[in-house]
Amino acid sequence: MAGNTEYKELAFLSAIPVLIYLNSITGDFVHDDIPAIVNNPDVTGSSVFSNLLTSDYWGENIHNSRSHKSFRPLTILTFRFTASVFGLSPVWYHLLNILLHSVVSTLLYKLAVSRLGLSKTSGAVGSLLFSLHPIHTEAVSGIVGRADLLTCVFMLASFYTATNCSQDPYSASSLSQGPYTEIVSYMCALLALMSKEIGITIIIINISFLLITRYKAVGWRHILANLSILMFLTFARVTYNRTLPTFIDQDNPASHEKNVLTRMRTYVYLGVFNLNQLLCPDNLSYDWQMGSVPLVHSFLDWRNLQSLLLCALISGIGYQMFARPRKISRSEDSRNSLVFAALFLIIPYLPASNLFFQVGFVAAERILYVPSIGFCLLVPIGLRKLRFLLRKGRSERLERLLDVGLCITLLAFGGKTFTRNFAWNSRISLFRSGLQSTQNNAKIFYNYGNLANEHGNTNIAKLCYKEAIRLWPTYVIAWNNLATLSDNDTEIEILLRKALLLDPSHTTSLFNLADLYRQRSDYKKAVYYLSICMKFRECQHEKADRLLSECKREIRRQTKRRPNDETISVREL
Repeated sequence: MAGNTEYKELAFLSAIPVLIYLNSITGDFVHDDIPAIVNNPDVTGSSVFSNLLTSDYWGENIHNSRSHKSFRPLTILTFRFTASVFGLSPVWYHLLNILLHSVVSTLLYKLAVSRLGLSKTSGAVGSLLFSLHPIHTEAVSGIVGRADLLTCVFMLASFYTATNCSQDPYSASSLSQGPYTEIVSYMCALLALMSKEIGITIIIINISFLLITRYKAVGWRHILANLSILMFLTFARVTYNRTLPTFIDQDNPASHEKNVLTRMRTYVYLGVFNLNQLLCPDNLSYDWQMGSVPLVHSFLDWRNLQSLLLCALISGIGYQMFARPRKISRSEDSRNSLVFAALFLIIPYLPASNLFFQVGFVAAERILYVPSIGFCLLVPIGLRKLRFLLRKGRSERLERLLDVGLCITLLAFGGKTFTRNFAWNSRISLFRSGLQSTQNNAKIFYNYGNLANEHGNTNIAKLCYKEAIRLWPTYVIAWNNLATLSDNDTEIEILLRKALLLDPSHTTSLFNLADLYRQRSDYKKAVYYLSICMKFRECQHEKADRLLSECKREIRRQTKRRPNDETISVREL
């Protein structure tokens, strides 16, 4: 009977995420799905299989200077397998994402109860909160979020095999027995790393958990083994990149801020921003670049107070983690669960915090998928302690209100997630949702302008490009795209020259300006700008070479007609 009950519990908890995300299954490829899957030769099979080991997540050679250095061959392998069996039908990609999210939710419950010693009620609350949390819509409904789903599965599996918290945490026999379980744990960590870069943090989580909760039982051999593997994998991963990725200021304005204090204040506040997204996910967006989160320039900015509160909260959790418990309950060891939740909340977030190296985004909802595991377990841990205090004070009415509040929160999260899934169904719905949520983000307007232009809505596209430029005056590609929509040659020239003034190496603007001069029969200027364009790797050399040949041919023809024509000078340009 007990076994049947457990199966029913697991079946229920695994069904909830499937039901809540079922409406996302009809969604199309949107946003990052297009470069990572649709246009990625490593996924479609147009490249050799071995390219999976030399390409980044977007199909670019990882040793190329343009690469983002996101080496995730296992995730790409799942995309490639799906493409080989079902083609580029998004239904099957969505289905696997939903199933992976269901696996993570079920694993979280199993781990909370059998490894962390939480009660079934607390474990179920944590699992349901994780299943229904709206912050996960980008990772689950957006197909490229597969990387976060996969790495989370393997991280939880690694922790599950590395530790056994259901026994006395101060007993040496509670450690994983035998070398095979350790090997399985390390293999899961390696698979997590091959799914996404943050997977390597599970080794830090595992050894930190053992040191904090079982410092008397953990031997030096175990510590050195974990540290050696961590250092080896880190060294191998970093050296494989050869160089660090490079990002521009519009990707992450804070990391390009010259004032160190402003930069650090903003970095700390971004932690507050992400925590707010977990606490109250009322305003979600598919993009948080550019001016979405203003920099914290002044000490008097009220957001600094929130940053101080965050530091105080982390310090309080840290104190509770390291404080020796007065009494250890075998039925529900709150210290073990608190340590696990804090480690999962903080450590996987650190690689995206900008504190150690620059990242290519301000904030992204899918990077919170793994850290949210810690958050979703902290909630039932806090509720259990609060309920204990209420029972102690005999406040039964307040305790019932607490239960009602929890139910309302779960229903609200479920409703928000279900409706948010519709935003990820198509590019139109996604880009429109961005206009409503982050109206100070220039990229949101730029993307919607591109979409409007594709559908022939030139006037709307012009308005969007102009708004993007107003919000971000150095937005070179917006200047370029606005020029392509103009019917006035003089205006086109002014806009393209403005773009090149901001970025002289912008190949698209160089090519478009050269093409403008070609249409004006000013072939010498066209040759001049095409020659500059072709010096850069980003140039579409085939098109540029064809246009250059045409211009040179016309110049020779004109020279034959007027042999005494003077050559053009750089000053004229």
